[in-house]
Amino acid sequence: MSRANESRVLQHPGSTREAAMIESKISISDNNRRKLVELLNARLADTIDMQTQMKFAHWNVKGENFYQLHLLFDTIAERMEDAVDLIAERITALGGRANGTARQVASASSLKEYDLDIVAGMDHVRTLLDRLAAVANASRGAISESDELEDRATSDLFTEVVRTADKDLYSLESHLHGYQSRYEMSRGEDMRMGAGWRLWLGLILEVLGILVAVFSLGTGVMLVGLALGVLTVIVGLIQVSFWSRVRRVWL
Repeated sequence: MSRANESRVLQHPGSTREAAMIESKISISDNNRRKLVELLNARLADTIDMQTQMKFAHWNVKGENFYQLHLLFDTIAERMEDAVDLIAERITALGGRANGTARQVASASSLKEYDLDIVAGMDHVRTLLDRLAAVANASRGAISESDELEDRATSDLFTEVVRTADKDLYSLESHLHGYQSRYEMSRGEDMRMGAGWRLWLGLILEVLGILVAVFSLGTGVMLVGLALGVLTVIVGLIQVSFWSRVRRVWL
């Protein structure tokens, strides 16, 4: 193989060198078609990146709700793959080149790198939620951009992508909201139990204060006993008043 051919074969596949547009009978100007291909390729890179991040979570999720999240992440990844095909095939239909190799995606994606140390299910959900929202909102913006470039078909394509992504966002958010509700309920139960025993402690302190004051009468330490009794009663009253309110809040 000649050195010229060898250089061409080994050219970095992530190259951003613009590919020549193929002629088309589509009634969109060449300039608009070029801009549409650029727009679609940007969203293609993000969508492929999102799909691989979703698969990473599918493979590596651990802990509570493992099985449900394992399946959910895989289902969303499959829908992302459908979106990838839609976008890539629209690019080629417009006469462009779909830039979808791993190196091309790595160099073009606007998504943040995934935290490779995440293990717990809800940590995966939070991370994926942020990434998927970025993909969905970028595609939402592409709807109007496609309209401005006089391509209703591409606009409709992005509408379909966004509609599916929004549904998947809802699925992720629902898991997160359910987790937060369980956490708040658990915290409320802890607060109620804590308030209960502190309330009893306040009552016991009141009784002790009264007993100390009574038994100190007629003794040489009457003033000291009375002072301790009154102080104990005050502390008990404060405890009873405060923790009674806490219990009412959390009941």
